[in-house]
Amino acid sequence: MTNSDYTLYQFPTSRPTLAALAIRKNTVSTLGISSHSTSNLCIVQCRDSTSNRKIFLISVYIEPRHDAFNTLTNLEQFILCNNNASFLICGDFNGWHGLWGSRANNDRGDLIFDLICNNNFIIHNTGNSPTFHTVTHQLPRQSIIDLTLTSNCSHIHINNWSVNSGLIVSSDHFPITFKVSFNNIALTKNKKLSTFRYNTTFIRWKDIQDKFADEVGRELPSVEAINSANSHDLDNIINKLTSTLQKTCDKLLPRSRHAPPKAPFWNENLQLLKEKVLHAHHRLCRFVRRKLPLNEVIAERDRARREYSIAFCAASTEHFREFCTRQTKEDVWSVTNRIIKTKPLSQPPSTLRLSDGSYTSSTYDTADALINNFFPDDTNDVTDTQTAIRALMSQSINTPSEPNFTLTEILNGLRQMNNKKAPGIDHLTSDICLQFATSFPEFITALYNRCLTLQHFPRPWKHAVIKIIPKPGKDNYSQLSSFRPIGLINVLGKLLERLIIDRLTFHLNRLQLSNPRQFGFKQQTSTSTAIITALDLIRSKKANGEHVIAVSLDIKAAFDNAWWPAVFARLRHYDCPSNIYYILLSYVQNRTVGIDFSDISVTKTMSRGCVQGSVCGPTMWNLIMDELLDIDLPTGCHIQAYADDVLLITHSTSLSDLQTITNNALDLIYNWGSNVKLRFGPDKTTLTAFTNKANSVSVIMNNVQLEFVSSFKYLGIIIDNKFKFTLHSTYIIEKAKKLFHKLLLFTRPTWGIHSDNIRTIYEQVIIPIICYAANIWSNSLKYKFIAKKFLSLQRLFAIKIVHGFRTLSTITSISLAQLIPLPEKIKSVATIETSKHLGYSSFLPSDIPLEKPSPPSSLLHPSLRTPITFTEISSMEEFSSLSINYSYHIFTDGSKHDGVVGAAFVAFDPCEVYVTKKFKLHPSCSVFQAEMLAIHKACEWIASNSNNINSCIIFSDSKSSLQELSNPYSYNTFAVNIFHLLHTLSSSSINVGFAWVKAHIGIAGNEIADIAAKSAASLHKSPDFIHTPISHIKLRLRDSLMDSRKSFYEQPLTSCHTKKYLPTFDDLSAFLSVIKPSFAITQFLTNHSFNKSYLHRFNITPDDLCPCDSAEKQTFDHLIFSCPRFSNTRLDFYISCNNFKIDVQQPQFLIKVIKKCETTELFTKHIENIVNNLKAFNNT
Repeated sequence: MTNSDYTLYQFPTSRPTLAALAIRKNTVSTLGISSHSTSNLCIVQCRDSTSNRKIFLISVYIEPRHDAFNTLTNLEQFILCNNNASFLICGDFNGWHGLWGSRANNDRGDLIFDLICNNNFIIHNTGNSPTFHTVTHQLPRQSIIDLTLTSNCSHIHINNWSVNSGLIVSSDHFPITFKVSFNNIALTKNKKLSTFRYNTTFIRWKDIQDKFADEVGRELPSVEAINSANSHDLDNIINKLTSTLQKTCDKLLPRSRHAPPKAPFWNENLQLLKEKVLHAHHRLCRFVRRKLPLNEVIAERDRARREYSIAFCAASTEHFREFCTRQTKEDVWSVTNRIIKTKPLSQPPSTLRLSDGSYTSSTYDTADALINNFFPDDTNDVTDTQTAIRALMSQSINTPSEPNFTLTEILNGLRQMNNKKAPGIDHLTSDICLQFATSFPEFITALYNRCLTLQHFPRPWKHAVIKIIPKPGKDNYSQLSSFRPIGLINVLGKLLERLIIDRLTFHLNRLQLSNPRQFGFKQQTSTSTAIITALDLIRSKKANGEHVIAVSLDIKAAFDNAWWPAVFARLRHYDCPSNIYYILLSYVQNRTVGIDFSDISVTKTMSRGCVQGSVCGPTMWNLIMDELLDIDLPTGCHIQAYADDVLLITHSTSLSDLQTITNNALDLIYNWGSNVKLRFGPDKTTLTAFTNKANSVSVIMNNVQLEFVSSFKYLGIIIDNKFKFTLHSTYIIEKAKKLFHKLLLFTRPTWGIHSDNIRTIYEQVIIPIICYAANIWSNSLKYKFIAKKFLSLQRLFAIKIVHGFRTLSTITSISLAQLIPLPEKIKSVATIETSKHLGYSSFLPSDIPLEKPSPPSSLLHPSLRTPITFTEISSMEEFSSLSINYSYHIFTDGSKHDGVVGAAFVAFDPCEVYVTKKFKLHPSCSVFQAEMLAIHKACEWIASNSNNINSCIIFSDSKSSLQELSNPYSYNTFAVNIFHLLHTLSSSSINVGFAWVKAHIGIAGNEIADIAAKSAASLHKSPDFIHTPISHIKLRLRDSLMDSRKSFYEQPLTSCHTKKYLPTFDDLSAFLSVIKPSFAITQFLTNHSFNKSYLHRFNITPDDLCPCDSAEKQTFDHLIFSCPRFSNTRLDFYISCNNFKIDVQQPQFLIKVIKKCETTELFTKHIENIVNNLKAFNNT
């Protein structure tokens, strides 16, 4: 059995956990008793489904000399509180008494005896089998201190109680085994918590799509039945569909089964050594019983234990080495997730502490407390405003309706979902649903459009299975606040949510209704945008001589308390399309959530709140927050939000006015919250003054005086009142160091995670953590101590990448690891983010703007978005057969060479007369932009000549451009404009096709377009297109970063030993491109190795002389070129160098060595031979 077969109960505190219970899964439902459990006392209740009889399993540990934590007293008190219950108590009581076979009594034993007598317990120790055995000072010691107690009742029976001294030989305590039976009690089992039923990881859908379609199609209702269905019929159709899909998946798909992990390193040798330890242990026990001399058998037992322990550690370590050095992408992230990520352990069902300080008492109470905490009931309306808002909810709305959903929308919605995410209660993952949608496109389209027509959100899709997730970093998981709920919703229901929200979002974007100061849950906004907006305002007001205050507001349980009438009042305010309004109204009616907890299920009908994990939730929350952001606050106030993080900034030239403005604004905000049933918490609200005198004002919220702080954390950035950001820099450095120390557990100089994988973790995990919002705080790098801290942090990872000694210098380790100096990396990320935000770059003139994505409002209506399909042509025959279907043929091309960029298209009419159009782009533009511009201009030309054209095909040799146009949801400016043109042409019945042609296969039009594009690049005219892609900024920065790496390495008086062989950064890069850093190579390049000249520096060896003659210093140069101990591999290397005329006496001989495979291999072999044998040679 393995750990995964058991539910582990323990109740850790600040002290080490000394008592725990491991209960076999799927045997009995259990509930931990948090109210009385401690690190030394673990209490778990077993559930009885037929009576109110309580059964408690208790694990106890009491310290040998003094019950420091009153464990025995706590146990007695718990028993008294539950005097009608049945108990099974096991533990190390460290008490002696004749009742259980001790030779003498002690005070602890007397107390335990009293406990047994007072509660009429039965002790099951037989008195003739010691439970503890050890040998100290060559004398055996044994005692009976591990006790088994039960209530004297008919419900619990213990059979076959025995001390099994051979079961676990690594402990001084002998395991106690017995069988327990609970007579006349029907014990319940825990419910299965996972919603995964089908394992689709390795399913090849193409192989089973025909069988899948046949099985589903047999029982599928007709499209006509859907189109004539009412709301009740539609619910039944969906239930039938769900059942059909489940039956089909049961037949065709494997089930998800949890395979308990086994020790993968176990082998026959370990089994033999384990048996040897058991034999020695049993022999020692026999000698003790016979009172024979023990010295030899104790020594034999200790030798066997030591041998077994060494072999066990070696086998497990070797297996982990192999695991860590795997190279595949999947394995890199497997290592990362196991080593780097912090994930709280899953918590078994336990009672929880309520807000009044009491604890839940049963499984049902606990589940009910959880569901009511996360999904509170709506409260009675107490103000006229609330009554009016609620009354609006049910009033009719007369606005234009949205058109039907399209298959493109449906398939796109499914493709956006991750099939690895847990499904809802129907167990159907997104890939199963996508396969169904592609197999039955007419059915799926009719189904969702019937929902829209009836303005009905189907009842089978209104239930969410709630998973209770422990929050990371919590010390006490007996609190309700230590958990958060995640809702698992049926994929098909989540898809309908997506379709509805996409339509609503487009409506809001098109009419620019949504408040621009809400930055959360929106396209093309980010946390950085929100922070920059706030900081720019603060800086500008300070520059104007005004006093500034920032108030970071906390909304208590924001998403859980979202009030639905407020959502619909806002929808009415925004003239929401009527069918979207009514289907959302149906969405919130009779919604249910359910929690499976231990052996019971609790279901509740929601009356407020947003299910975390739903698609509608974020948008509904934004609708509520828009009203707050639209409040008419006093002059001198700015309010913004990112989701539920609200920031108020007030400013004024007068301190008295500033106080009045701030307090009035907070009153308005608090009152607004009361009207929509949201509570602002003054206790978690922070107040920061950004001018020296501003912190003298008095700020009050809900009669609570707010205290000023010098810094606050906003969206992950620590903002100090001086804008130095040194606190934030220190914070992220410490955060990265914590991750490094986790990584340290799994890496050693000679083994561990592969260098490439460490680099991947550093670049893909550590760098994003550090560089988050770098454009905001990177100015802290102007302080030398901050830059030095970042380099020190980077050095830690660099040493692990090169497998070097920890004494390596910063410059040497970072240069050998070929990393960009971290301060320069941060600055480059900051430059990119600043360029994106400002729309231009310091690398280019200010009149050359940066290319930006089109705003969401510029896209076509969701129902009009259609991807292009293109044919791939790789021969003249394929070209000829396709082109005859179109009257006009257009060839497009883009070109970039010698720093100039051009685009062109050539249009052939039916008479083979062609028109050529050329376009020049700014030199900073990319080939992709040129290709897209050519297609865009071609579409414009078709539109301008639409009276003469009925069909046209556009040929392009840029597959990337055509693939971009295959995504109708692209925000690329060219793609958006092309989609608009294609829609206009389609409305005029002009058929436009697309094809990819392989370049230079003899198609004349393609060759003409190619020549035209190249000539367009050299036109003497101003550019037709000047927007620079962000890729150009990144390219310029890449060149700059290469220069910084070069200057970093080539600083004078650094890395002297390395520079003796590789004096320039180019030399170092050339060497490392051929010979990767390793434990051996790094020792050679740095001289930080096991050579005695290095060891003597740190007083590890008494001298620095080489054992070969005890006269010459043992440097790495001596070992490579002179030491006779390593002459064999040296001779092979020298002979090879002589053959290629390489003089190894020259300082920079390595550059010549790496140019030949043979010399490279022999040199590496020579270095590895030295390193592998050096410790033994020096006897160190």
